[in-house]
Amino acid sequence: MTLASWLPILRRLLKYTVAAAVLAFALLVSALRWWILPEITHYRADIETQISKAAGQKITIGNIDASWLGLRPYLKLGQVVVHDHAGQAALTFERVDATLSWYSVLVGEL
Repeated sequence: MTLASWLPILRRLLKYTVAAAVLAFALLVSALRWWILPEITHYRADIETQISKAAGQKITIGNIDASWLGLRPYLKLGQVVVHDHAGQAALTFERVDATLSWYSVLVGEL
């Protein structure tokens, strides 16, 4: 087969790949909007664990709320405490606001 005979197949494959990526992104946004963010308080311990792992320090979160800032998910964390290596509170934040970057989802990092 020549390259010219493969072009229609490659175009069709590219269209299906792009369509699948768009569908996956739409499903991700829908899951965030209707399933994960309304129940964000149930994931507080998981969020604490991931933030602690990323920071290399134990971090606790008093309360958590979520909403949308345009097309990006927005988290409002209250009473965030960064602990030192002895477990004592080293730094306390009354409130921390965080907006999810879609790029971080793309690369799979917090």
